[in-house]
Amino acid sequence: MRENVVTYNCRSGFFATNKKRLFDFEVGRGRDKITLPNHILKILKSVYDPRGKWVNTIEKGGVYNTGHKLDNENRSLLNYLNTNYIAICILVNWINNKIVNGDIKNFTQVDFYLSSWSNELQKLFKILDEYKDRIFHPHSDILPELLKAMDRTSKIGDDAEKETIKRLMNKGITDVKQAKFGEKDDMLKGIDIRFSYGKHKNQTIQTKAYTRMEETDTHNIFYINGIKPYKVDYFSFYNKKENKFYMFSNSNSIEFDKNIIKIPKNLKRDI
Repeated sequence: MRENVVTYNCRSGFFATNKKRLFDFEVGRGRDKITLPNHILKILKSVYDPRGKWVNTIEKGGVYNTGHKLDNENRSLLNYLNTNYIAICILVNWINNKIVNGDIKNFTQVDFYLSSWSNELQKLFKILDEYKDRIFHPHSDILPELLKAMDRTSKIGDDAEKETIKRLMNKGITDVKQAKFGEKDDMLKGIDIRFSYGKHKNQTIQTKAYTRMEETDTHNIFYINGIKPYKVDYFSFYNKKENKFYMFSNSNSIEFDKNIIKIPKNLKRDI
């Protein structure tokens, strides 16, 4: 009898369950500790560096010129992979299918429904190490699916940034700068937009597209994949389908839980 495939719903936010985000989980000890995002970057660099496609600077580091039609301005969408929940979920589902049908050998399935996430992550790291050239080969069957997922989510994020900039401009704020993909602001600080008005100089915003929002008497609760604290001045949230936009000051009173950000209503700003 064929083994059942361990499959994850990539829209349900599985990778941030039990108040612990898979992307934040550390494997190893001491200086050897590593997270999934860091390992993905290590894999990408090892795959593309020998081919002369990796530019190793903080502002522009990453994968360039893979030749795939979805890549934008020579810079590959693969640079989003290490922080894209949906793409990683698609990749793990693909890996488990290949294990069950025998294309990936000598491994059991990656099963994050088990309690030992550390063991499962170490297994995933080993599979990625062994099969990295196959996964990221230009003609692999999974690479186009990963790029499509990242293309969709990046466009949704771009819509949220564009809406925030439009609303800033409509308020008469003209000193607005959008972070470029790969810059330090974008990669490390979570800063999507910088702006200044009056005596308020160099204000920072992280923008997010949200799928659902709930409201209580005291809080707005937004459901967003991969949300986490950043040292920015403001958060903005946009749902294109409903054409709803919100902006809040950042504060220690904001709560983060799984794929949820819970914000006191008294932090709401009119923009």
